[in-house]
Amino acid sequence: MQSSVIQMDVVTYPFKWKVIRSHADFVVLREYLLRKYPQTIIPPLPRFNTRKRLTHKQIVKRQVYYQRFLQSVMRSMILRTSDFLVDFLKESDQHTFMVRSL
Repeated sequence: MQSSVIQMDVVTYPFKWKVIRSHADFVVLREYLLRKYPQTIIPPLPRFNTRKRLTHKQIVKRQVYYQRFLQSVMRSMILRTSDFLVDFLKESDQHTFMVRSL
């Protein structure tokens, strides 16, 4: 597997929203939150090298990292009210989500 094509399923409970997100989507989310909420601490994302091939163990580790990122974001009462975050978790159409990020 090439790391540039890794996509993760994000399932949100109790709503049972299921979307597929890539590293680039997480970067867009983080950058939006940094711009919109500069007073709030936003956790970092893992570094991403598109030329590096990842092992299965590294892919699982990356998925855990993204899960922790989202959990950290959701702990913030300020961040969890963001409409953009809701779109990130809910909007299954990749194109529609990216249009809203602009």
